[in-house]
Amino acid sequence: MHTKQNNIESIFDSFLRKFLIKLSLHSSLALLSGFILLTVSCQTKSIVSSTRSDRGERKEIGGVSSQNNSSSPGLEVGGSSSPGSSGNGTQSGHVSGSTGGMGGAPSASQNQEISGDSEGDAQSSSPQVIEPKIGIILGGGALRTFAHIGVLQEFSKRKTPIVAVAGIEMGSLVAALFSQKGQAFDVEWQMMKIKEKDLIQKSLLSGKAKPLAVDSLADYLNQTFSQQKVEQFRFSFSCPSLNIEQQRVYILSKGTAKDMLPYCIAMGPLYQPHMQNVAGLTSVSQLAEQLRAKGANYIIYVDVLSAPLKADSSESSELTSWSLAAENARRKDQNINLVVQVPMRGIDLLDFSKRRESLQKGQQAGIEAYRLVQKELNL
Repeated sequence: MHTKQNNIESIFDSFLRKFLIKLSLHSSLALLSGFILLTVSCQTKSIVSSTRSDRGERKEIGGVSSQNNSSSPGLEVGGSSSPGSSGNGTQSGHVSGSTGGMGGAPSASQNQEISGDSEGDAQSSSPQVIEPKIGIILGGGALRTFAHIGVLQEFSKRKTPIVAVAGIEMGSLVAALFSQKGQAFDVEWQMMKIKEKDLIQKSLLSGKAKPLAVDSLADYLNQTFSQQKVEQFRFSFSCPSLNIEQQRVYILSKGTAKDMLPYCIAMGPLYQPHMQNVAGLTSVSQLAEQLRAKGANYIIYVDVLSAPLKADSSESSELTSWSLAAENARRKDQNINLVVQVPMRGIDLLDFSKRRESLQKGQQAGIEAYRLVQKELNL
């Protein structure tokens, strides 16, 4: 009896151990499965969260989605189709200009597709705004160029965004003085210092002007510019010089101002050629390209040759050169956005006594010109 009871207890113990082992195994598998499922769920949530975060960031910075293969349109500012080209149209009035925006280049910006959020919302970028950067060319005209001072004064008073200035013949001296400090009223002060004997020498017999050596301005240039280089000027400066022997125009924009300017100023009736170089009277288009290369996207040319010239104050060859320069200035040039014609009737190339009157005429033309520029460029 005792033995049978022991057998029953042994069988029961064996069954119980097997049951507990199976139960423990199933529990471990259940726990492991739960742990795996929990891990997979966390990783999935992390991936989803990261994806949503990435989409939100693209929307905020306005980036183009990777599916969008179109690039932003290139914007040509103030470009010209060919160097030195010009049309045959004649401009009338004191102020004339194009209506095609800065540089005649396309100014309307195109919309660009931007990736939206997960619901596919599309947004358009704001129009691309072109900052006006004005380049000014001061044309030649001997003592008529005092009118340029008045134009610059009116532009300066209205804080016109000028970035580069060029000048032809005596206009190059005015341009250099303005580029040096960017102070138009200081230009008036400096120009009024020039003495008549340093500008005009008349023949005792004929009464006509005899061109001086440009070295007569050496003391003035040295006192005004010293050893300063044009690269150190506040505004970019350049001027054209025609080499007579090579029959080639050079656009000068580097070097010591006092040494560079004689090459650009020399021209009758005021000055003799300087080392076989004279002013590049007809180099308006080349100067416009130079100013654009220096960052300008709107070019203004100031013309003081529109009024007739007197035939009794200079040699016929000099008058021929100036007449050709005046005719060239009247040609429509695609590189020029605006031509400001200062009304200089009654003032000759050598009217030293009318410097102040010339300046005042420049002021009047400057006021009218700025109104047009302000309207066209939304200044």
